[in-house]
Amino acid sequence: MDISEIGKMDYKQLAEIVSSIESSHDKIFSNMPKYHEYCQSNGESNLHLVRAAIRLRERYSNIPFYKQRAEKAGPIYWINLATSAVNA
Repeated sequence: MDISEIGKMDYKQLAEIVSSIESSHDKIFSNMPKYHEYCQSNGESNLHLVRAAIRLRERYSNIPFYKQRAEKAGPIYWINLATSAVNA
């Protein structure tokens, strides 16, 4: 996947990416300078949102409260949680 594709995705598509990436240390995040350049030219920061959602999933998915909500809402739960954390 090209980094520029992530900047054009809606939250539902981003949620699918979050559910498919195992770790916040995934290789998709290894080319951050290229991504920052893309963000500056296009004003997008979805990759940061995806990474935040994955980190939240890694940290909180074993806590029953978050686990139950994530199971009920589906993969978009982590994107929504990351969005609220970013906007707080």
